[in-house]
Amino acid sequence: MLELLGEVLDHISRAKSASDVDGLKLEAWLARASLELFLVKLVLLHGLEEREPPSPPSVKRGDPDRNLKLLSMAEEKVREGQRSFGEGDYFTTYENVWDAKNALTKIVTSS
Repeated sequence: MLELLGEVLDHISRAKSASDVDGLKLEAWLARASLELFLVKLVLLHGLEEREPPSPPSVKRGDPDRNLKLLSMAEEKVREGQRSFGEGDYFTTYENVWDAKNALTKIVTSS
């Protein structure tokens, strides 16, 4: 399962270096899709009850660097998720991955 989180970090890295908004959104969407798959597997394999954790800090819509800040936030949460998964703390993993998914959702759904 950690391979999925590695793929997410690769997509985030490519999104950060994308030359246009469409490329950034595509990579963010691919990262988000991998996180969705990871969450489903985590819930099924470790018997977690699916629920929404508290909202992470947000980035204002008018911020010109909003997408990059959201990508950095998602990257940090995925790395925290990798650490907590390795430690067997699956609920913390769930929370971190959920927060990363939400940050990427904000990018994908922005106009």
